[in-house]
Amino acid sequence: MKLVILELALTEYFLPFRRMRSAPGGRDFVWLTAMLALVLSLALLLLATQRGVLDRSVDIFLGKEQGYGIPVWVTPNYLREGGAPEFISSAMLAQLRRDGYKTAPYRNVSEDMNLIWLPGQDTWKRPGTAEAAGGHDARGFDGWAVDPSGPLWPAAARHDVSAEEGWSIVLNRELFAGGYFDFPAYKEGVQGRIPDAEYKRIEAAGEDPLALDFIWLELNLHRPRLVRFDVDWAYSLGLGNPIAFLMPLPLMHVITEARSHPNLCVFPERGVGGTIRVLTLREKFRLGMERPADFERRVERLIQLFEGEIVRRTPFYEIDLSRGYGRGNRCDPGWDKVAVENALDSLDLAFTPSNEMQSDPFAVEAHAVELPCNRLSRTTLDRYKGTLPASVDPDSEECRLAVPVATPNTGYLRVLVYVENRQALAHAIPHIDNYDDGRLRITDIYRDALDRFSFLSGLIDSLRTPFALYLFLFLSLVLVIQIGTLIDHRRIRYGLMLARGMSSLQLHRMLVYQMIVSVIVAFAFSMVALGLAHAYVKIEATKLSETYIQVTGGREIDALPIVLEHLLLSVACVLLFVILYSLAYLRLIGIGSRPAIDALMGD
Repeated sequence: MKLVILELALTEYFLPFRRMRSAPGGRDFVWLTAMLALVLSLALLLLATQRGVLDRSVDIFLGKEQGYGIPVWVTPNYLREGGAPEFISSAMLAQLRRDGYKTAPYRNVSEDMNLIWLPGQDTWKRPGTAEAAGGHDARGFDGWAVDPSGPLWPAAARHDVSAEEGWSIVLNRELFAGGYFDFPAYKEGVQGRIPDAEYKRIEAAGEDPLALDFIWLELNLHRPRLVRFDVDWAYSLGLGNPIAFLMPLPLMHVITEARSHPNLCVFPERGVGGTIRVLTLREKFRLGMERPADFERRVERLIQLFEGEIVRRTPFYEIDLSRGYGRGNRCDPGWDKVAVENALDSLDLAFTPSNEMQSDPFAVEAHAVELPCNRLSRTTLDRYKGTLPASVDPDSEECRLAVPVATPNTGYLRVLVYVENRQALAHAIPHIDNYDDGRLRITDIYRDALDRFSFLSGLIDSLRTPFALYLFLFLSLVLVIQIGTLIDHRRIRYGLMLARGMSSLQLHRMLVYQMIVSVIVAFAFSMVALGLAHAYVKIEATKLSETYIQVTGGREIDALPIVLEHLLLSVACVLLFVILYSLAYLRLIGIGSRPAIDALMGD
């Protein structure tokens, strides 16, 4: 019998939707469904708009990284009472991770550090030397050293640095294309110092530096030398604090340790695997063969590239590339073997390395650099040898020690702590403020941005109540009129059904089935309408994203997110209201446990 009632309910509901067919009560179900679709579309649109505005406000004011969450800018608390301030150590970061937060430490790399810079004279326009970027204040060639596998590195270019053969660097598209970078000065700075094939590729870029997928930079390990980096271009580095580049944090740690230990000979030009450096070159023996006419010119070009000197001419040439070797710079002689061999090929010179120097083995960990024990200073070895297994002899050739780079004395000045979503911020902020007796402090700039976002969020929340109230009144008025009209048009039909033996419970069930179908069909139409609105807003948001790319960083902006809980909540509320009012109106017209059939059949 239940299936009969359901079949009857569906037949009566869908009959007015058919063309050229009439039904008792006219097309009331058509109009009811249309009204429900309009109400659901409006409710879903308002909910999606509120969610979209708040979420995009997070992106604008605080930033957000897919897969990590909202970053909170944290520094050591220099104002802490009862103890001296400490750098943010690996132990503190581990505790934050145990508390459920993802972290991203970084180090500032400024021009004053004499660590990495652009070759050439005034290649980067500095304050007081030239106008740049249409009159904006010129910025120094400053950057951050960050983890290439972490959230601060652009998502499309993230990689495990331990698996790389060379280094990558991320450059700021906006700054390099905005007048700060003097491309001709850069070309002049590398001309004659890099292989000809590389220089021709730079020349092929014309006047557009963004066409380059590599760049040569001066890297100062013990003395400056040009090092080739693969380039990833990105927008808005530094989360609202524009910087010129991101460099690998492991590279900075390796260089720092190499500078701290004079006996440590690490050559990091080609990545964490190290490299072999060529100290001297010897011409291959040419029995009965004459050298090319421009042989001397090619040799001079090779010497120019690698700052070498000829130490023998007969019976074969020998060239010394180890400038500084044995003169206070023992661990920075020679040149990368791959670069030397590439130059020899491009110059068509028959030379072979006759003396080479192998890099000391090294490896990078999360917050440590693994180094040979016998290359470390006695102070460093005594301080950390307690971390070695008991079976390892600190004086053996095989001993490797993980030297920490994030202790309370050598840790980080800046760390981003990621909170899962904006709802979790309210708990995370006081947790960070009270972390370990106040050892951490949220930066003033971030607090200002958080206050602005909190104000906007509270303002939007205050508007939610009147909007919800007026939407409820609109829904009530529309449905009271429409459902009341629909049931009144069927009074006589309901009376006949009761007279023929249908119970009032079955009649109630039939109407409930019809209301459920009405809401389902209306929901389907509302999803189509919402999908069209979403597509339109997405197109417009994409245009805005391209216009304000320095704010969005090139990310796709979803200004009208469709959230499952919003869909379920809206449908459940409308369905509940429709069913309750329909049942109440049936009772109002006399269809209760003892229906008055005469009253239904009357005028």
